[in-house]
Amino acid sequence: MAEFAQFLLLCIAYHGFLSTCAMIIFTKPLRDKFFFCLKWINKTGDAIIQQPSIQFFTTVAASKAI
Repeated sequence: MAEFAQFLLLCIAYHGFLSTCAMIIFTKPLRDKFFFCLKWINKTGDAIIQQPSIQFFTTVAASKAI
């Protein structure tokens, strides 16, 4: 009985992992945020400090002007 319970637990974990991956891949807003986070993580701390995103600042300034 314990082996069957372990098998069911592995099946549920496997299903949860695959459904989460599918949700990230097939949902455009989640996919965009996920890949943005991957790009940001790959940058070094110095590169982030030295090269601030001009687009971010102009977007923030434009939203405050409205």
